[in-house]
Amino acid sequence: MRFMKDKLKLIIADDEQFICIMLKNIINFETLGLELLGFAKNGEILLEMIIEKVPDIVITDISMPKLDGLEVIRLAKERGLNCRFIIISGFRHFEYAYNALKYDVEDYILKPIEEDELNATLEKIANSIRRKNLIQDEGDNKAVRAFFIKKAIYELEAKPLSLEDTNSSFGTNFFDGLFRMVELKIDYTEGGVQQIYQDSSSITNKLRNLTTQLFKPVCGDIIFEAKPDGIMALLNYRNEDDKKVTAYLTELFNKGNIFIEMFSGLNLTLCVGEAVNSVSKIAQSKTQVRVAEWARMHYGIGRVIFSIDVDPNEPFPATEKLNEFENKILFAFKSLDANEFGHTMENFFTFPRPILCRKESMLFARKIRDTFFEMYEKLIGEYTDFNTEFTKYRKSIHLAYTFREYKKAYIDQICGIIKQLNELNSSRNSRPIRMACAYIEKNYTKNIGLEEVSREVGLSSSYLSSIFGKQTGKNFTEYLTEYRIAKAKELLKNTNLNVKEIAYSLNFTDYRYFSKLFKKMEGLKPTEYRKMYS
Repeated sequence: MRFMKDKLKLIIADDEQFICIMLKNIINFETLGLELLGFAKNGEILLEMIIEKVPDIVITDISMPKLDGLEVIRLAKERGLNCRFIIISGFRHFEYAYNALKYDVEDYILKPIEEDELNATLEKIANSIRRKNLIQDEGDNKAVRAFFIKKAIYELEAKPLSLEDTNSSFGTNFFDGLFRMVELKIDYTEGGVQQIYQDSSSITNKLRNLTTQLFKPVCGDIIFEAKPDGIMALLNYRNEDDKKVTAYLTELFNKGNIFIEMFSGLNLTLCVGEAVNSVSKIAQSKTQVRVAEWARMHYGIGRVIFSIDVDPNEPFPATEKLNEFENKILFAFKSLDANEFGHTMENFFTFPRPILCRKESMLFARKIRDTFFEMYEKLIGEYTDFNTEFTKYRKSIHLAYTFREYKKAYIDQICGIIKQLNELNSSRNSRPIRMACAYIEKNYTKNIGLEEVSREVGLSSSYLSSIFGKQTGKNFTEYLTEYRIAKAKELLKNTNLNVKEIAYSLNFTDYRYFSKLFKKMEGLKPTEYRKMYS
């Protein structure tokens, strides 16, 4: 046993003595380097034993007299006792399982207990405790290995490394053979369960443990990426084990589904990419997993989906239509036109389902999303935290499990942001427009133009012209002319200046032009207006 020095201390708690004895008999104490400190028949005795003996690991039933297992865990954690807990229960009940997750237990195992499952969990915990302070601990390499599955596979696609160099650079333990990406995707089909989305680490840990337990005997290495809605895993195994791995995938789904069914409203889908024969092709397998995840919104959740079954290797028939949609949407983004964006995306989601399920359609939806957030990252940051806004968008998308829900979340979220951006622009642009209008009102008798006013308010003439029209409903020249005509009407009513004098005072160099313009706008000649209103 690696890292084994002192034996780790273990307590077993269950109010039924025969369960305690059974657990003692199936645990591989010598192999795992464990020492049994004793049994506890109720929660009070268990808590006293934990305080007095300070065990490393506790296996406890939930339902026990005096204090139940969850209450013992809560009290132990409040006292700062850092033992690891495994819960066993005969109840397939959401409330029990969810409360166990809140206390970050190591595992939640249902009765009847499988010997292999319990010992695999104990081995993982024991290794983690023993390796905690060692350089080779799995956690020490976590950041580098996480980077590998998230980012490095795309770099290796462009600039391949040898297997030896890959292992050296990223702390992996790959051997020659096949590489396959899989994803255990959790969908939340009841609103009340969505609270787990924020605290799903114990669920994903369980799925990770199941994956490790099944595939470790045949894999050179397994790399995980944990997410709020499941786990992504890279499996590396020998060519001759491909059929065995395919069979294990079905077993993984079945076991994972048994666990997930404890949580009312949770559903599990296993998305599987093709096996590839090089690290430079892992990115392809990961994209295929994403396609299977995307296609589940049509084919249904709660099943195993192989990407090869939903994304045939044949020409995509709607490329021209996607290009048309993209051009319309880019124009809508530039003009912040939520209606045009929403209308175009509605048309996109009317594609026939076999086309909508294709990789090209998935990549189109992601490209549109990325383009929008890249265009307006800075502007979004002016009214809210950009990362928070993007996370909110991502969460709404990940909680959708049908194309109908996905479409609504996708369109509503981006349209909502566009509305916020328009309000921000309106607020931000109103001050220079007020300054421009004030300058016109002060200097309307002079020979002023757009260039001069633009310099005064600190904007380019083209930008001022654009926002001036949006804010006032008139272009600059129209606004200036209307203001001067309004002043002419006041002078005609309240002074004895003749028409020529009024025209010149308002910076009209041709009083005949002034008269024609006045009649065109007011329906009367200046002299007729004076007679009527003076």
